[in-house]
Amino acid sequence: MIEMKWLLFVGFWFRDIVKGKPELAAFDRPISRETLITRGKILLIDDVTPPILAHLKKQGFGITHDRTGKNTSDIERHRYDVVILDFGGVGKTYGPDEGLSLLRHIRRVSPATYILAFTSLSLHSKQAEFYTLSDGILNKDVGLQEAQEVLEDALRESMQIERHWNGLLQLTGVDPKSTTAKSLKAELIKSLRFHKASYVKRAVSTLLDRSQEELVASGLEKILSIGSAT
Repeated sequence: MIEMKWLLFVGFWFRDIVKGKPELAAFDRPISRETLITRGKILLIDDVTPPILAHLKKQGFGITHDRTGKNTSDIERHRYDVVILDFGGVGKTYGPDEGLSLLRHIRRVSPATYILAFTSLSLHSKQAEFYTLSDGILNKDVGLQEAQEVLEDALRESMQIERHWNGLLQLTGVDPKSTTAKSLKAELIKSLRFHKASYVKRAVSTLLDRSQEELVASGLEKILSIGSAT
């Protein structure tokens, strides 16, 4: 066992010398379609029940339907990979712009969450921000198979480690070019490489204050789970 660990260490050391230190993207795991469907978690926020809901459930997707969008605590805890967000009739708790107000809120509390704008409406110029703040568009008028393909692409993109890392920096207000960010990233790479969460958790407790530490806790767990997925 010790010999194997030594060989792994030497192998990683040699790779770093020859190719330079690995980036986070190097730890993104290939995800099979079957794993994508069974592992991906989707939240549909719509005040009505669209046909795509039954279709996705039939195909085996893990999807939850929320008619109001009042409670975003599970989004903040990174329990959903993709949020399909309608514009009208939801998000009234967060402001007068309905789905747009909710989208702005999600962007503040969970920057890494992948959001699909779900609408067939032609929005006014003021409401066009709903599209620009979203990561993609899922048109209600497309066929179910095409909609499923859009969703599968969204799930793959949502499981990129770099996306979640950037989201954590944005959430904590840490400058990506700062020494703190570079140190955290180095320890995160060590955790991903050696499958040992203690490296990055120790760095977080040392380099961030308590409020920042609480903000990144679930996001770090998400990154580590993506890095260990097969």
